[in-house]
Amino acid sequence: RLWRTEGLRVCPRKAHKPRTAPRLQRLVRASAPGQVWAIDFQFDSDWKGRVFKVCNVIDEFTRQHLAFRVERRMGAADVIEMLDLAVLAHGAPQVLRADNGPEFIAAAVGRWASEHDTLQAFIPPGQPWLGGLVESLHNRMRDELLEDNMFDGLDHARTLIAA
Repeated sequence: RLWRTEGLRVCPRKAHKPRTAPRLQRLVRASAPGQVWAIDFQFDSDWKGRVFKVCNVIDEFTRQHLAFRVERRMGAADVIEMLDLAVLAHGAPQVLRADNGPEFIAAAVGRWASEHDTLQAFIPPGQPWLGGLVESLHNRMRDELLEDNMFDGLDHARTLIAA
């Protein structure tokens, strides 16, 4: 008001965006084997302190561990290769549940999903309990395998995880 009375330029106020809750996607529940697969990463290191990633795929209905891959670095192409091998062994899922990691939101994974008529269901950020089955696998894997073993390298980790 004072600026206007002095003839000074007053910048218009910006309209505030209304605060709305983010839209939640409906949680798809598995009602048959092979219907919903969950995929996620777990990290560990060898005895030298070099970090590696373990990518796990499970069937949410049977809770069967379908596929895994162990690498130092893993991108969308590696994830697609692992999923292709799992599809050859078990058939394609109707839904692939993943978090919003860069490997899973990549356009290449989206193309893979559309080629296999698979719906991608992303877990909202900050809500890992919506992917609880794969997180449960990670906890059990950490307790029973990763904490008890000192890995020499990637090949040793792959061998023990496969067993």
